[in-house]
Amino acid sequence: MTQNTPSPEENMPQLRELALRLLAPPFDPEARQPQLLVGSLPASLPFDLPLPDSCQIVGSFVRNSETIQIVLDTEQTPAEVIAFYTERMRVTGWSEPDFQRRQRQRESGFVHTFHRPTLFTTLCKGRRGPALIVSAFAVQGEGRRTEVRLNLDTRSRNSPCAQSSEIFMDVSAHIPPLEPPAGGRQWGGGGGSNSESASTAATLELESDMVLSLVVAHYARQLEQAGWQRTGEGSSGPMGWHTWEFHDKENEHWLGVFSILRIPGMERTYYLQVNINWVGNRAQ
Repeated sequence: MTQNTPSPEENMPQLRELALRLLAPPFDPEARQPQLLVGSLPASLPFDLPLPDSCQIVGSFVRNSETIQIVLDTEQTPAEVIAFYTERMRVTGWSEPDFQRRQRQRESGFVHTFHRPTLFTTLCKGRRGPALIVSAFAVQGEGRRTEVRLNLDTRSRNSPCAQSSEIFMDVSAHIPPLEPPAGGRQWGGGGGSNSESASTAATLELESDMVLSLVVAHYARQLEQAGWQRTGEGSSGPMGWHTWEFHDKENEHWLGVFSILRIPGMERTYYLQVNINWVGNRAQ
C-alpha cells in the first residue's frame, strides 16, 4: 500500500491547528476564542501601535480580547527598539511605571552577561493600564536582525501596571547586583518574591578552572560591600553556602542565604541562588 506524503502546503492547516493548541491549551482559562495570525496583525488593535521602519511581521497570537502578542523582525538593535517605543509611546501619554524606573536606577540580583542579552520595557497609560511590554534580542549568526515581541495587555485587573507590582520590585531590590568572576558568563534561572521574601537564581559558566571556595569568596565580597554581615558558612562536595543578615533603609531586619552548586559533569558550570526573608524591625 502506497501512502502519499502531504506537501507542506497541504500540511499548513494542521500545523496552524497544532500551534494554536500548544499556545492555548483547553485548560488555559485566559484563552477565549484564540487566534493565530501568520505574517499579519489582528484586524483591530486596542490602541495605536507604532512599528519600526522596514520591519517584518512574523505573526500575532490573540489569546483573548485583552491580551495580544505580536512578533516581528527588524534591523534596529535591541537598544534602538526600546528607545523607539519609549519615545513614540511617550508622546501619546505613555510612560514607564514607577517600579520599573526605580529598578533601572538600581539593578539587583545576578547580573546577566549572556551573549544574547534581551532588553525589555513595560510602558503604561496609567496605573491600571493598558500596558505594552516590549522585548527585543539580537539573533546570532543571521546578520543584523533583532527579534521583537510586543505584548498588548488591556486588563484592568492584574494589570502589569498595577501598584501591587511595586512589592516585587522593592523586595527584590534588597539583593545587590552580583557580577560573575572575570571572564565568566552568567544568565538567569528564575526567581520570585512577595512582601516578606525574595529569591533569585542564575547559571554561571567560568572561562577557566577555579576552585569552589574562590568562587564562593567572589560573591561573598560583593555581599559584604553591600553591607551584608556574614553569620555562617559551609561546604559539602560540589556545594557551598553562606548565611547573612542585613538591615534595609527602613531599619527592617532581613536574613539571607547564598548557595552555589557545581553541576555534575560540567566542571566549570554552577547553579547560583540567593534567598532573603524579612525578620522584622530592629527597634521592636
